[in-house]
Amino acid sequence: MPIYEPGLDDLVAANVKAGRLSFATELKGPVAEAGAVFIAVGTPSRRGDGHADLSYVYASAKRLPPRSTASPWC
Repeated sequence: MPIYEPGLDDLVAANVKAGRLSFATELKGPVAEAGAVFIAVGTPSRRGDGHADLSYVYASAKRLPPRSTASPWC
């Protein structure tokens, strides 16, 4: 795992093995079938007011392919 959290390695490995968690670099298929999509990007503080700068979240969301209308999660 590229981040450290105690027990995370085992938790991720167990859920990948059980088929509940997967990772992909090609997004078209997985996003269309996903029940949830997590966007994990930096959210630095905005200058001046200290609130989270969500511009990276919005930019990433715009790059996601559309979800399948056949998905029961839509």
